[in-house]
Parts: sequence; structure tokens; C-alpha cells
Amino acid sequence: MSMPAIKEKMVQADGIRLHVTETGNPEGPVLVWLHGAGPGASGMDNFSANIDSFPGFRNLVFDFPRYGKSDKPAVKEPLFSYNARQVIAALDTLGVKKATMIGNSMGGGTALRMAVLRPDLIERLVLMGSAGAIPHGEALTPTLLMMIDALKNGATREKIRAIAVNMVYDPSLIKDELIERRYANAIDPETVATAKDTLLAPESVADDLHKITAPTLVIWGREDPVLPLRWAKDLTEKLPNAETRIVPHCGHWVQLEQPEWFNRMLADFLTH
Repeated sequence: MSMPAIKEKMVQADGIRLHVTETGNPEGPVLVWLHGAGPGASGMDNFSANIDSFPGFRNLVFDFPRYGKSDKPAVKEPLFSYNARQVIAALDTLGVKKATMIGNSMGGGTALRMAVLRPDLIERLVLMGSAGAIPHGEALTPTLLMMIDALKNGATREKIRAIAVNMVYDPSLIKDELIERRYANAIDPETVATAKDTLLAPESVADDLHKITAPTLVIWGREDPVLPLRWAKDLTEKLPNAETRIVPHCGHWVQLEQPEWFNRMLADFLTH
């Protein structure tokens, strides 16, 4: 089955516009793909190895505020709450009533906050190396601190390469094309102009996890250097209907590092 042509458009959210890439079956169940927070990231950059495997679904791949082709305001409130409000508003604009949220890192934290704010909207949750629930007393990892520094104080090719290499189990996966693409996005003048005024402190959804009843698949790379594997256990135990899959020889980008495994596991979760 061939994929329909990819459509890109700007969608009105809550006071800003979000860029969304849509493909698949426009009448199918909705999958919302939510990317991570690395400097220069975008929705399609995170999920290009995955969406073609789900042609029967309506795939909506968002660029978060300040990323990709979306608007780039200064964000002056907790990040996951802000992102959640914007994605919810965009989905309302698109007429989406129910969807599965697929979130990596920052996208996972956003999906969790969305599930608290609008449980009626959530069909299922898929969380890969999810942010949003760092256990009490845990310090931020060096790679996460590197990411925050690049987002706040400016990205260079060297910073982006160091972050990307530290994200994955196998550094040979990091190609020059990825670095150049992310660097070009990261130095977008609008992004740079509002960086200093943007709040980047981590936000915790931990106290609200017990409210999230949607079936949830938690996926974690065993060697994740950004959000360590031990955090997955804490997250899964607090979510009422969660199961965990641990991927060996894998870092923070399960969907990119082990795409065939990820696509197969996601397909199984969505159909059972």
C-alpha cells in the first residue's frame, strides 16, 4: 500500500501557529507524533523513519513552538504545559476528537500533560525516553544540561554534534547531514532572538500521573544517557495502565536507532 502524498500546513493554535506534516489515511485513526527538544529538532527529523510504516492511520507530525517551521515565541511558562495547550488547540482546529500521542523526550512530557488536561482526547499514549517525570532527588544528566545550554545560550555545530553523539548508542549513526540540518534550524533568527526570554526549567507531571488512565506503552533505550533507564521504572509504576519495553544497544532515540523494532512494537500496541 503506497503512502498518500505528504501535506504540510500551518495550523492555528492558541495565539500562535504550529506547522504540521500530514500523511496516511485522512479517514483513519489519528496518530500525533511529538518530537524531542534537541537544538534544531523538528517533527519530521525525529520520525522520518517511522511514519511510512503506518499508512492506514492519519499521521500528524507536529513541529513544537520554537522548532522547525512553527512560530517561535518566547515561552514564559512551564514548557510541557505550554506545548500541550498549543497542540491541543491545533488538534481542535483540525477537528480531531481522539488520537494516540507518540512522544519522544520533550514530546513524551507534553503528551503526559495533554493526558492530564484533556483525557477525552487521548486514545493511547506511547512514550519513548519520556521527560516530564524525573524522580524526586535526581539530578539532570550531563547530556541534558548540554541541550539546555545550547537552547539557551546558542547552538554551534560542535555543540549539536556533541549532543547528538551522546544521544545514541552507536555514534556512527550521526551523519554530517543531520548536524547541518539541525544547525540550520537552531540558528534561525527568530529562535535566537527569543531564546534568552524562554523558560527552559524542567516541568514535572509526576504528581498527576495517577490521573492518566489511557493505555500506555513506555519504551526506553537501555543505554539512554539523557534520561536513564531507572527513570522508566518510576514512570511506569505511577501510570495506572502502562507497560514497558526496554531496547538493548540503544540510547535516547529508539525510533531512529532501532526503527524496525520500534515500528513493529508500535504496530502491535496499536492493534491489540
